[in-house]
Parts: sequence; C-alpha cells; structure tokens
Amino acid sequence: MSAEVSKLWILCSMSVTYDLKYKTKIMKRIYLLACLFVCLSAVSAQETKPDAHSPYVFPAFQKGVVYFLNGDSSVRSMNYNGVTEEMVYLESGKMLAIDHPETISRILLGETTVFEPVNGKFCQRLADYGNGLYVSFKYTVLPPSSPSAYGSDASTTASTNWSHLEGQSMLYELSLPSDYKLLKVKQYTLYVDQKPYKVNRSIVKQLFPDKANSLKTYEKKHKLNLKDPEDVRTFIGICYGKMPTD
Repeated sequence: MSAEVSKLWILCSMSVTYDLKYKTKIMKRIYLLACLFVCLSAVSAQETKPDAHSPYVFPAFQKGVVYFLNGDSSVRSMNYNGVTEEMVYLESGKMLAIDHPETISRILLGETTVFEPVNGKFCQRLADYGNGLYVSFKYTVLPPSSPSAYGSDASTTASTNWSHLEGQSMLYELSLPSDYKLLKVKQYTLYVDQKPYKVNRSIVKQLFPDKANSLKTYEKKHKLNLKDPEDVRTFIGICYGKMPTD
C-alpha cells in the first residue's frame, strides 16, 4: 500500500470514528433531555392530581375574589370544602370559613369558576340557563372499618360520625388520614321560575317536553354522562335551544 493511500485510509477512519462519537454524544444528550422531560411531566401531574383523601373540591387553593352585595370586594386564596360545605380561605397561615353568605353576591375562583350562595351554602354556577344551573358538592366521611357486635362493617352505619375529626379540626386539613375514606357526591340543580329541579333525564324531559326528541337524537350519537359538569351543561343547553355542532 502506498504512503498516500495509507494516509487517506487513516484520515477516513478518523473521520468515521469522530462522526460516530459525535452522533453517540448527541444521542446521549437527547436521551437525557427526554428523561428529564418525563420526570418533570410526572412531577407536574402529581402536583395537579386531586387527592382522594382531600375534603377540598379543587387540587389546590387558588386566588379568589369575593364580591359583596354592598359593592365591596376582597381577594383571598380559597378552596371549597365538600365535607363542611364551606368556602375556606387562608389567613395568616390559618384556614377560615367564609360566613354570612347572605351578604355575598358571588365568588370568582381563578379565571372562570363562579360560586354563589344558594339556600345558605355556596354552589358552583355552571350556566345561566333558567334562573341558573348549579352543582353542589357533598362529601361524606367514612371512618376506618371496624367489626360491629354482629360482625358487620361498622363504617356503613357510622358514616356521619366524625366528631373525633372535628375536635381536632382535621376536616380542614388538605388531606384526611389514609384510613378514612370520602364519598364524593355532586348534585346538579336547575332553577326554573325560581324553583329547583334535580337534573336527571326524567325530570328534564318533563320540564321540556318539546325538546325530548332533540335530546334523544343528540344522545343517539353522543353518550352524555350526567355526572360530568360539561355533559350536564350540554344536556340543559339543548333544552334552551343551544344544540352543539358536531
């Protein structure tokens, strides 16, 4: 092999080796960045995931504005407690419940979530149909299971006996003890002519008999879950002529 050919072969080998090393280095960086992205996504998901043991409706306290009937307003960090059925705010590190709801016009949580006083309690207003479409939150504490005298599960008969928790103000903590369970219920109510009507298919079709066919036609194509707020809003919207576009 001539000297020129040998030199050319050596240069080509060095070029290939360098290229492979460079590509390997780039691939390692891409892999590390991908791992970092997955880790950050997992952390973000953990931060926003609702806690099954939390008595609060929203995953975290958020900025809220209270609008009073007299025109005043107040800004606080708030969340709704489904167990005590109170709007709770943070004040100097303490959790306090908003009282005298009759003096309040509405509460704006975040950018779009509105709560209004209804029969002495705060309910989330979903839409302006009728006199208002609302959802109320009712969480029931189920204490740890313990065998009763007759061998049955005592928790089924003591679901409202949480005086021990109340005495320690545990109902306002961000999360209840892990051996306690929460039964979380949402109740949707539509007000028509100032009268409340529970939202279910039977009652709504009685209220709006002329919309029964429209509801039936829409539900043939779309399965509506009347436990989901968006589906409830759609269901009632059809009754008021707001047919969604497919």
